[in-house]
Amino acid sequence: MKKHLVSVIIPAHNRPDRLRRLLDYYSRTDINILVADSSKEIFPYAEEFPDMTYLHFPQETFLKKIYGILDKIETPYVFFCADDDFIV
Repeated sequence: MKKHLVSVIIPAHNRPDRLRRLLDYYSRTDINILVADSSKEIFPYAEEFPDMTYLHFPQETFLKKIYGILDKIETPYVFFCADDDFIV
């Protein structure tokens, strides 16, 4: 198993199509993907991205969902990217 150097935390909320587009982009890189989703419904395309870590926090606040995913970081570097942004 290849060890990642960088993780991206993607806070998501009720925009599954935008999240899917962003995951398609990052899944082609060597970046560890962590999704903290506070949508009412579980992300319907999760099975398309088996290498991501997806945590569902239905209707939770931004800070609580971020706090809930922090212990999943196993890389020396991390950045945030909202589900409607792209960081290249």
